[in-house]
Amino acid sequence: EHWNGSAWSVVANPGSGPLYGVAARAANDVWAVGDYYASTYHTVVEHWNGTAWSVVASPSPGIYVNELRGVAALAANDVWAVGDDGDGNTIQTLVEHWNGTAWSVVASPGNGALYGVAAVAANDVWAVGYSSGTLTEHWNGSAWSVVASPNPGTVLNYLNGVAARGANDVWAVGNDYNGSIYRTVVEHWDGTAWSVVASPNLSTSENQLQGVAALGANDVWAVGYYDDTVSVYKTLIEHYTNPCVPPTATPPPCSITFSDVHPTDYFYTPVQYLYCHGVLSGYADGTFRPYTNTTRAQMVKIVVLGFNKPSHTPASGYTFEDVPPTQPFFGYIETAAALNIVSGYTCGQAPAGPCVPPLNRPYFLPYDNVTRGQLSKIDVVAAGWTTLNPPNRTFEDVLPGTAFYSFVETAAARGIISGYTCGSPPAGPCVPPGNRPYFAQQNDATRGQIAKIVYLSILSGP
Repeated sequence: EHWNGSAWSVVANPGSGPLYGVAARAANDVWAVGDYYASTYHTVVEHWNGTAWSVVASPSPGIYVNELRGVAALAANDVWAVGDDGDGNTIQTLVEHWNGTAWSVVASPGNGALYGVAAVAANDVWAVGYSSGTLTEHWNGSAWSVVASPNPGTVLNYLNGVAARGANDVWAVGNDYNGSIYRTVVEHWDGTAWSVVASPNLSTSENQLQGVAALGANDVWAVGYYDDTVSVYKTLIEHYTNPCVPPTATPPPCSITFSDVHPTDYFYTPVQYLYCHGVLSGYADGTFRPYTNTTRAQMVKIVVLGFNKPSHTPASGYTFEDVPPTQPFFGYIETAAALNIVSGYTCGQAPAGPCVPPLNRPYFLPYDNVTRGQLSKIDVVAAGWTTLNPPNRTFEDVLPGTAFYSFVETAAARGIISGYTCGSPPAGPCVPPGNRPYFAQQNDATRGQIAKIVYLSILSGP
């Protein structure tokens, strides 16, 4: 199919089997690869010359299986295609090269299959796939070699797509399996080694990424699918922005004119950043009301937008008895629930309402004020941080083993939160010899406090 700037349309092509990969160099130089079956499986390569698609002869060295899954085009005489071949019982990597005249097989190491290829230069090409785990191979201008890559899953690990911006900026995506859930996998090459980059999962059963495109170091897209709660596959699109680039590295996209937010206020820059990025808004009278309490629903909206969480709407039904689809914060709360950022209160138990058969849903209490303890938990989980559980507490009134202890300690270690000096309101008395500050975790959180904490969390990164 082709996009002409206004619409997609089907373009006739001569192939008789599926096509899996495409690469475009120019309006009259596009390549597509796949396979077809005729007694055995054969590779397929097609070329667009600006007028029509045509089949270009390509080798099929395998006894029974030959397929090409990905293609990358550097020049009119330098195109790479990857896949696998075999006898039907075992498979091995297959790499083919176009030199401007013909396709030929280029030796590549390892059993397994290659699903994607990306080229930086004639001597810098990457291919990814699977071989008893993630498989990454590199072409240095003379030969292909296997480069070690992480395997985050305990059972299976696949890489399905790859995109390269430079010698030190290559992205690969796929999935792993830990025995109970298929999870998205994103890995990055920094010029020295591959490392896993955290990526979200919408399903508790199956999540996969199939393709990736990199526009910049701070702008990468990945696509795939996930299995929702009723076993229906749905499209999945994920976007990466570099958390190591501080939000303040560039001028804010707008200015704020709230009459009650001043440059000398501790929350001025956080409010400006979050407002300019569409996370926070003000009131019709031109105020922000930084000292006003915030509800649990408002807090969820702030972290979902602030951390750029992928929106989730259940195919049917809803999670919380008091947050039906007509509730204005429904989408944000469902997204947070799907990502385990928030949970509710068991029906029939205080402070929840009565159970409503047959589903007996929990309650969220969206209009209750969010406390400082709840704020810490929601923020830390949304940020994706590993929680800390130190033996010695930071705050006099947040004890080890209590509900919010690990979240408060994690936020404190990140420099995201601070407390109140002991002996001064609203803190309690000083307790020698530590004279620890107080956190006042049961106090309601204000809009100014929340803006500062979420902003600093975004700035802190993963």
